[in-house]
Amino acid sequence: KDCCGLRSLGYREALEFAEGKITKAQAIEKIIILTRQYAKRQRTWFGRYKNIVKIDINAQKDFNAAEIAQRILEWKER
Repeated sequence: KDCCGLRSLGYREALEFAEGKITKAQAIEKIIILTRQYAKRQRTWFGRYKNIVKIDINAQKDFNAAEIAQRILEWKER
């Protein structure tokens, strides 16, 4: 039980469902809540860094590995 994968988001709930301890609907609801909480912690953590390089993965122009690397290098030079 010390393996990182066994502590991943939703794993415990999937296991509880497989063991019959909770219903599928309960497992899904728990996973949704845990995912929202995790995302909020990430937003809070990243919010502390004002000079962070933000990349919009929905904008095709931003999702280019070479350009991302260049933006990171430019950020490091500041």
